[in-house]
Amino acid sequence: TFGLRLKGGKFFQGEGEGWKRERLVLNEAAVKALNMDNAVGKTIRMEDNPVVFEVTGVVEDFNFFSLREQVKPMAFMHVKNRSEYRYISLKLKPGNLHQSISLLQSKWNEVFPGAPFEYEFMDEKLQELYRSELQLKKASTTATYLSIVIVLLGVLGLVSLSLAKRTKEIGIRKVLGASLSQINFLFLKEFVLLMIIGNLIAWPLAYWIMKDWLQNFAYKIDLSIDIFLLVSLEVFILTSTLVWLQSSRTAMLNPTKSLRDE
Repeated sequence: TFGLRLKGGKFFQGEGEGWKRERLVLNEAAVKALNMDNAVGKTIRMEDNPVVFEVTGVVEDFNFFSLREQVKPMAFMHVKNRSEYRYISLKLKPGNLHQSISLLQSKWNEVFPGAPFEYEFMDEKLQELYRSELQLKKASTTATYLSIVIVLLGVLGLVSLSLAKRTKEIGIRKVLGASLSQINFLFLKEFVLLMIIGNLIAWPLAYWIMKDWLQNFAYKIDLSIDIFLLVSLEVFILTSTLVWLQSSRTAMLNPTKSLRDE
């Protein structure tokens, strides 16, 4: 059900074998903590437990807590050994979830009449582990969109002001034979320089903040320049498109009207 992978041995019992109380399965972290080489077949004892357990298998490490923490040592016992907590884990086919739950409940009432039917979804449990990260994601996404809108409004205002002051210059350039693309590049290069300066300021700050935040996780990605280049490219495309549209609209005006305008 959970897709655990054995690195060695077997999970409690092989095919055709019966249950034996003294069998135990460890994860890799537990084997490392116990400093055991070739753990399968070795015996261990637990505090306040007279049983001498034999290690029948070792499973690969997997996260059963948040990625903020290192994988901790874990020992698996057969459910017959411990009766305090018993859960049945099931995989449901995608589709009619309500019908699947109803069928499970009816079967539960047949097998365990009178026992309450309580259930939880694993994806919801995982979301609980990352509640703060999910809230941060929503907040940062909203802040990002607002920042983009503010930036584009600022660019729009600057371009409009620059075009208003240089309307006659654009008319003269058109009369002297300047093409539409040449006039557009004239204004675009001014904002390219501003974007380069902005990125030189933003990159170190963003890298430091993200690096500091990632330190809270035992398992994390390595920051690469690709992320910063992608964001810079997106901002460059949006800004360039806005500048190009605004300058094109002014450059397409009749130069005689531009030169007469006071």
